[in-house]
Amino acid sequence: MLFTTISPKAKSVIQTDMFTTEIIECDQLSVLLNPYGAGAQKIECEVILGNMISIDNVLQFNKVFSIFTSLTAKDISTWGQDDSTLLDIVASKLGAATSGYSTVEWGSF
Repeated sequence: MLFTTISPKAKSVIQTDMFTTEIIECDQLSVLLNPYGAGAQKIECEVILGNMISIDNVLQFNKVFSIFTSLTAKDISTWGQDDSTLLDIVASKLGAATSGYSTVEWGSF
């Protein structure tokens, strides 16, 4: 699965107990697209946010949260064959810039 580093970092507020919250920052993004047919005008996708961690010298992704969004045919008109372009498109739509890409084996998060 392909991930990209984003800036600014995404933030998630989590409830740690009844009276306390914690802000977790995420600097990695990936995208899962729902199946869509040729000519579809709207594509639903899950944007996965988290951080890379190394466990026993193996790079793994620690998912913190997901958001769901839609992409239009116009949004993905420049996608082509390079999946890093899709990550750039989604990050831009969310107001973030990308820098660098990492590949993590499916199931390593």
